[in-house]
Amino acid sequence: MKRSKTFSLLLSFLLILGLCGIALSMGFEDPTCEPQDPTSGPYIHGTFTVALDGLTLGMDYDIAYEHYNVHLVLHHGRTKHLFSFFAPVEQVGGYNLCTYDAAYLKTEFARMPCSLGVGEAFGLTGFPAISNLHIVKRDFCGTPDEMIFGLVTIRVVPPVPPPKPPKH
Repeated sequence: MKRSKTFSLLLSFLLILGLCGIALSMGFEDPTCEPQDPTSGPYIHGTFTVALDGLTLGMDYDIAYEHYNVHLVLHHGRTKHLFSFFAPVEQVGGYNLCTYDAAYLKTEFARMPCSLGVGEAFGLTGFPAISNLHIVKRDFCGTPDEMIFGLVTIRVVPPVPPPKPPKH
């Protein structure tokens, strides 16, 4: 009976530790979301905004909780979808949002269209890759209310078919 209790306690501890690890890392990386070059496939166009979440600014936690809210409005044909996610401040590089350039944001968020299921939302098969990203407006720079607004183009790269087996 004692062995059963110890095993149950150990299993519970490992489960809690695993779930906390996923929560602290803000999810897990999907191995199928490996960025690809946007060389072919249909386009999805849209806009984005990035702003510091003022409610979390300066909160005293053991882990960094401060984050940026990112909102996307994307369209393909007549279909529109809204997406949103948050990015930890340290992931994006600190509090100088107005100093970020488009290339930096494109690299930092390269996996997000895949993680958000952008292609599937529009009924497209393949890997959604950011092909173009332009910052159009920076506002309230130097204050906690600073924001950026921009345009984004995502290309859904079709999957590469597996090679055909050789004929015998």
